[in-house]
Amino acid sequence: MIAISILIVPFMYILSVLIKANEVFRIGAIMSIISLVFLWIIYIMYRRLKERKLLATGITFLFAIPFTILINSTLSKMIGEPVIDIWDILSVFILFILAVAFIIGDYARKKGYVR
Repeated sequence: MIAISILIVPFMYILSVLIKANEVFRIGAIMSIISLVFLWIIYIMYRRLKERKLLATGITFLFAIPFTILINSTLSKMIGEPVIDIWDILSVFILFILAVAFIIGDYARKKGYVR
């Protein structure tokens, strides 16, 4: 995880030089930084919730919703695409349903309703 955190931005730069497209570095570096923040948050959360993996997964799905919107809005400013379309709404809805299901599953397991 540390290696990818350190090497992703130089990789994006080398890739943009090799294919002679500055947009690869400009867009790729920003998206990779946002993604790395998301991955580190998830890593820390799973480390803290070692015994409650279902809860950590549900919270991960909840965290994915604002990061999806953040990535969409950042890309919208960079390439001029709409911030939200029907597929984004669908994916946010699915992420929310999964988050609720995992959190309820964790609650049921903690209360002893499920093994």
